[in-house]
Amino acid sequence: MSIIIKKVKVENEKITEHIDGLIKEISDEVVKYYSNEKLDVPPSEIFRAMDELFLRVLQALIKEWFDFKKFVMDEIKKKDEVVVGE
Repeated sequence: MSIIIKKVKVENEKITEHIDGLIKEISDEVVKYYSNEKLDVPPSEIFRAMDELFLRVLQALIKEWFDFKKFVMDEIKKKDEVVVGE
């Protein structure tokens, strides 16, 4: 049996849209903070949210990795040769 791994693009649109929305929301607050405009939330809350965003991105990537790994293992069970990606 052989496994051929080509360029792989694993993308979950819902996760991507959710992360993009969080990044925009937090970056808007960071811009306000650094441009000395009135903040809707205290700076400590912005930085806590940035930490939370990082953790959510990490969780999404880990979930994608395990979903991808399961896909590859399922394909290996089906065939003698597995081609992953484009």
